[in-house]
Amino acid sequence: MPYAAKNQIAQDEFEGAVEITPLQYAEALEGLCNGLEVSIENGFKVAPAPPPEEPSVPVKTIEEIRGDALSQRDQLLNVAAIRIWQSNGLNELADNDQFTTITRRINGGLNGLENRMQLWARAKAVLWAS
Repeated sequence: MPYAAKNQIAQDEFEGAVEITPLQYAEALEGLCNGLEVSIENGFKVAPAPPPEEPSVPVKTIEEIRGDALSQRDQLLNVAAIRIWQSNGLNELADNDQFTTITRRINGGLNGLENRMQLWARAKAVLWAS
């Protein structure tokens, strides 16, 4: 005689299985081949699988994940910039408008100095406007 358990069928007895008829075995075999489930709870039956349960943890969209990653990257970049600024003593140099020295310490040369000076002039105009 054949046997069945949850989503399992066999010609030989196995642990947790109940005896089924040859007709039920054929029905279960066909059902399993077609993506159905075999159940022995409350009697033998072959039925569609229940819909998957909703996740208990909210699922983030790709946009949310990307935003989190960018936010973390920005935080790391800010920390790195602060460490470079502090470890090179750039605050005192900035207080004394020594942007050439600051640029050399950060870039190893004067790359971008002209643009930096223009931005600093604009910032001073806004920050110290009377």
